[in-house]
Amino acid sequence: MEVKSLYDCIVKAKNNDKESMLALCQKFEPLLKKYCWLLSYEDAYNDLMETFLHTIMKIPIEKKQFYEDKYILSYIKTSIYHEFIRLNKKQEEYENKICFLKEETSFDNILIDESFNDSVKDILFFIDIKQYLTKKECLLLELKIVEGFSDGEIAAMLHISRQAVNKQINKMKKKLKTFLDFREKRN
Repeated sequence: MEVKSLYDCIVKAKNNDKESMLALCQKFEPLLKKYCWLLSYEDAYNDLMETFLHTIMKIPIEKKQFYEDKYILSYIKTSIYHEFIRLNKKQEEYENKICFLKEETSFDNILIDESFNDSVKDILFFIDIKQYLTKKECLLLELKIVEGFSDGEIAAMLHISRQAVNKQINKMKKKLKTFLDFREKRN
C-alpha cells in the first residue's frame, strides 16, 4: 500500500482502514520495541501497542498543524513516551513492594526462578547494593555491568550525553567501593 503522507494514512486508519492501521503499526514498531525492551516485562509490547492504537484514534487531525508529518510524529512519540514513563513507574512500585513471609514458611518452599542461576547470597548482595544506590545509579549499574552496554549506548537510551553517563558511572564506582569496603570490614 502506498500512502503519500502520514496524515493520509492516519485519516484512513481513523476511518477503519485495516491496511493503513497495519502500515502505521509497522512504521512505529521500532519505537514500541525500544520502549518494550526498556520496560522488560512480558506484556510490555501489548500495553504499548494498545496505547499506540488509542493515540492514532485520538490525534486531532482536524487541526491545521497536523497536516505536517513532523507534528504527527511528535504527538505519537510523546504519547508513547508518557505511557512508557507511567508503565515504568508502575513496574517500579510493584518491584519495590516487600513481601513478608510467615515464620513457618520454609525457604525450601519458596520458588526461585532457575533461569537466573544466581545463588540466594548473590541476590541478597544485589538487594543490598540497590538499597545503597539511587534508582538512576541502579539503572546505570544494570545497563553497564549486567547488560554490558557501552557509555554511548546508555547515553542514547537515557537521552543524556556520554560524558554525563561516564561521570555518573565514576561517581557510582566510588560509592560501590565505599560500600564494598564497609561490607568487608563488617565480615
